[in-house]
Order: sequence, then structure tokens, then C-alpha cells
Amino acid sequence: MRNLVLLAMVVLSLPGCETDRPEDVLTDQKILFHYSYENWAWGHQFYGWYIDNLGQVWSTKSPIHWCDEVMNVVSMKNEDIWIDREHTENTYENSKDSLLMILDLDEMEDRYKLIGTLVNSEYTHPVNTGCDMGSAIYGCLYYDPGQDMYKRIILKAWGDWSFMLPDSTSTILIEWFDSLYAAILYP
Repeated sequence: MRNLVLLAMVVLSLPGCETDRPEDVLTDQKILFHYSYENWAWGHQFYGWYIDNLGQVWSTKSPIHWCDEVMNVVSMKNEDIWIDREHTENTYENSKDSLLMILDLDEMEDRYKLIGTLVNSEYTHPVNTGCDMGSAIYGCLYYDPGQDMYKRIILKAWGDWSFMLPDSTSTILIEWFDSLYAAILYP
């Protein structure tokens, strides 16, 4: 009986363990979120960053073209564009420039869980809002392990063409992107 009480005390005094994920990795999906601005008027201009599964925000030194995705929405094709996992991860890895900040993984987990709810969302009607302004995009990537493919999802695009996903989930992510954008520009 004494041993049973002692065993119960030892078990109850052990710290709780989180078994959902390793402490330093949010998910096996390597690329989660993306921001880019690209303009081809009067020469090429590019600025961008992405967020990986470690909560690291990386600036990108070369464009990760989302133009095909923007034109897909503008032309109202609404086709799913799936990209090979290996190609996508290599493209982002090879464009990596410098570490801008590291985000809290618990906060990231809340945002990451929202991505899957956006896979079948419909965009607002694209509106031509300018000329030679380029395109700025907030986006996320959904990984389907069965296909071993990523789907790019634009949360919001603005510039020459403007549109967005008009649901409450995308609004949460857009507001979060706005705060990240401000923190990166004005640290």
C-alpha cells in the first residue's frame, strides 16, 4: 500500500507533456504564410517575406511568383492551383534572404489551424483599382499530404487588381498580416 501511494505521488508530480508537436516545430508543413509585392512597371520591383513552420519570418531575395494565381482570380476561372511540395519548398528555401523575426509558436498554431477552413472559399469579384501599381498579396499555403501538394490561397490582393476572401476567418488572418507587416516595416 505504501508503494502504491508513493507511485501515485511520483506520477502526479511529473510535469505535463505536450504531445501534439515537438517544442520547436509547429507542423510538418514547411511553408505557411506569404507576403509579396511585385511591380513590373518602370522596371522590376519586388519585396516579400514568408513564414515557416518554426515561426521564422524570412525576407525573400527573389520573387516567388503568385502572378498566375492573381490572374486566375481576375479572369474568374477559380481553378485550383496545386503545386508540387518539393518544388514549392525548394523555391521558398532558395529565395530565403534574411531572418526578420521569430513568432511565438502558440500564436502561430492558432493561425495555422485556420488555413484548412479556407481551401474552398470564394473570392470577391476582382476590381481594377489602378494601373502600374503592381500587386501586393497576403497569402497562405494549404498542404495536402495525400497529394503531396500545396495549394496557394490568396487572402487579399491589392494594387492593379483588388479582391479578397470575404469570410471571418480570412479577416482574422488579414488583420494579423497587417500587424506583422507593420512590425516588419517599423520594428
